[in-house]
Amino acid sequence: MRESVRGWSAPTLKRLRLHAHLTQADLAAMVGCSPAAIATWEGGRFGPQPRWAAALAQSLDVTVPDLVSLSREETRLRDLRAWAGLTQHEVQLDLLVRDIGAIERGTKPLPETAIQVLAQAYSIAAAELRAAADRTRADWQVRIRSVVAG
Repeated sequence: MRESVRGWSAPTLKRLRLHAHLTQADLAAMVGCSPAAIATWEGGRFGPQPRWAAALAQSLDVTVPDLVSLSREETRLRDLRAWAGLTQHEVQLDLLVRDIGAIERGTKPLPETAIQVLAQAYSIAAAELRAAADRTRADWQVRIRSVVAG
């Protein structure tokens, strides 16, 4: 199954589309997908993949974070990547960041050498990326403690 954007807000997409006076078919044509995809994402059954979320945001003149219902405190590394419209594969190949899956799960720390590269790729400040990495790693440590205590 393909990764969808975490925290997707179907009502927000619909509200923004209607505010722009667009039909589902109009938005689909702008994004380059089918009207059925727009209907699915607005229905909330599934969220879009990162590239579609980025295309939706661009078409509606908003950012991907405007289309999700996550607070900054809930944001993790995978969210920042998805909001940039990138897949793990693209990050690994294009940015030469190894083991991005393990880093996004928190099982491996984010190397200092990757912080600036990822921050630039995700169009965010390095401090925001570092904070998300810290939250991601802390989540993993809590999961490990609960398994050990378990």
